[in-house]
Amino acid sequence: MSYTIERYKKDFMWLIDFGESLLKSMFNSYDDTNTDDDAGDNEKLPDFEDDYQSWYSEANLLIKQLLPDRLDDFQRLYKQPSRASHI
Repeated sequence: MSYTIERYKKDFMWLIDFGESLLKSMFNSYDDTNTDDDAGDNEKLPDFEDDYQSWYSEANLLIKQLLPDRLDDFQRLYKQPSRASHI
């Protein structure tokens, strides 16, 4: 396997940092109290709708490589509930 522990650490830290940025971006998109002073911070944030899928795909691959027994658990956390389960 060509990956090293350092590469896994780097990828993992990127996923954490980018995931936190996505979370902030999602909250900001629903926050009506943003002021013009916040505009500089918002420019640094990713676009949640455009970037979430790439984050999820990268996270999915890393978990599949490092924790294959937990992949189903991870996917279940991000799966939308079916309508039938609410009836």
